[in-house]
Amino acid sequence: MKRTGKLWVFLAAAGLAALIASYVYGQSKAVEGMALGLASAAFGVFALKMVIGLLGDAVGRGATSPFGATVSILAFFAKIPLYIVVWRVSQKIGDPAPGCFLTGVILVYSLLVAWASTRKDGGYA
Repeated sequence: MKRTGKLWVFLAAAGLAALIASYVYGQSKAVEGMALGLASAAFGVFALKMVIGLLGDAVGRGATSPFGATVSILAFFAKIPLYIVVWRVSQKIGDPAPGCFLTGVILVYSLLVAWASTRKDGGYA
């Protein structure tokens, strides 16, 4: 199996384990909070990847698609308001959803840092 395939299997297993652990911790409200955290942070990472790809294309080819650039930049800047809205939703769900939401966000970004640190090039390429 290729390295990328192993990565996706690992990420899916980590997400599933987090959802199961949150169910054990706080039943359905905790699962809802964790799912909101995982999904919103995954969107944030995807938007970051789009912006990094856009910058790489601009350096490599010298020109990028105006539509693609607009979508990438809007997605990147939309993640902060998205976090605020999703945080409010998790608060309305009730305890323990807000804590599980934050745990889901931290889990995604921690896995991103772990993935980058295990790359052969040190995560800089």
